[in-house]
Amino acid sequence: MKQIPILFKPEMVKAILNDLKTQTRRVINPQPAVSEARYDGTLVDMDEKLYHFLEHTENGDPFEKYYNLGLCPYGNTGDVLWVRETWMRLPRAGFYAYKASHPSFEKGELKNNLLHEYGYRWKPSIHMPKEACRLFLENKNVRVQRISQISDEDCIAEGIEFVGEDLIAGGEMYRGKWYHNYGKYGYTFLSPRDSFISLWQSINGVPKPIQIVIDGKLKTIGYIVFPFNEEYAEPFSGLTKWRGKPLTVATNPWVWVIEFERMKGGVK
Repeated sequence: MKQIPILFKPEMVKAILNDLKTQTRRVINPQPAVSEARYDGTLVDMDEKLYHFLEHTENGDPFEKYYNLGLCPYGNTGDVLWVRETWMRLPRAGFYAYKASHPSFEKGELKNNLLHEYGYRWKPSIHMPKEACRLFLENKNVRVQRISQISDEDCIAEGIEFVGEDLIAGGEMYRGKWYHNYGKYGYTFLSPRDSFISLWQSINGVPKPIQIVIDGKLKTIGYIVFPFNEEYAEPFSGLTKWRGKPLTVATNPWVWVIEFERMKGGVK
């Protein structure tokens, strides 16, 4: 059993703690190249290794028997993911605080956080040490798909919440039923899929820097964006640069699908 770190934003941590989120989708990096190899007469839009992974997991066969070369950075079934989240250490109090569970986060008052007045600052999840981890997830299954193939059931497993209330905004009545708590404001939608698309776009539908170390310094050499499908890629149509750097648009990307279960008793 391996123990592997995984990053989650505070909103997603909250969904996990509330037992709303049992899946996460992470972009495969790098994206599979188009292969000319044919299997059973079908042209496969992925490289050979990834094709075999997908073939055997979708057929219900244990993928360890066919492909257990550590392709997925989030491990195999039975491995443990330890969650890195936005945090801070309070030396005088002798404990850690977590943004997802702090009262100021619940009220949307992060800028008025009283802890800031005492000189403490929230620290990025990437810098959280394992000793500060409070949330462990058992990896129950790993599979591969295009992001647009997600089902309504899987959208709900991603943390999309049913609220069942109409929304009145700007004097207009919106018959929204599905909700995700991400960003400054929450939004309601007519379907869990629409809500998930909004969530995906808010995280992956904006260009992110591609950075490498040059002469000891981290430098941005380009940008990449992963729109949900062709419709959401339209704003980038014809663009080859972003902020003066090369832009790569990977529409409807291949993603790792990690199904997990929160280990409420911690790592055994």
